[in-house]
Amino acid sequence: LKQILKQKLITNCVKFEQPPSLFAKEHDSVTIKCSHDDNSLLYMLWYQRKSDSTNMNFIGYRYISGDAVKEEGFKERFDLKRDGDVKGDLIISKLVSSDSAVYYCAAKEHSAAD
Repeated sequence: LKQILKQKLITNCVKFEQPPSLFAKEHDSVTIKCSHDDNSLLYMLWYQRKSDSTNMNFIGYRYISGDAVKEEGFKERFDLKRDGDVKGDLIISKLVSSDSAVYYCAAKEHSAAD
C-alpha cells in the first residue's frame, strides 16, 4: 500500500491544500490534487520525501501552459497537470512500493530568470 499524507500549509499568506492520506495498490494509478489561493503564482512544483530520508526530491514543475518539466527518475510514470491558475495534479501511474512517500506541492511566481 502507498500512503500519501495530507499537507495544509500557509506560506507568505498563501494557503495550499492537498488531499488527505491516500492508499493504493501496486500497479494502480493515483492522482494527488493541490490548490492554492494566489493566481499570481503561475508555476506549480512537486516534491517527494521518502520516510527513510529527510531529503526532498524535486519531481518537477509545470507552468499554467506548456509541458511539464520533470527530473530524471520521474519522467516515465509521473505526470504533472494544471487546471487553471491555482490548481494542479500529480499523477503517478503503475505504482511500485518505492513510490510510498509524502508528496508536497509548492507554487512560485514567474520571474525574468525563468
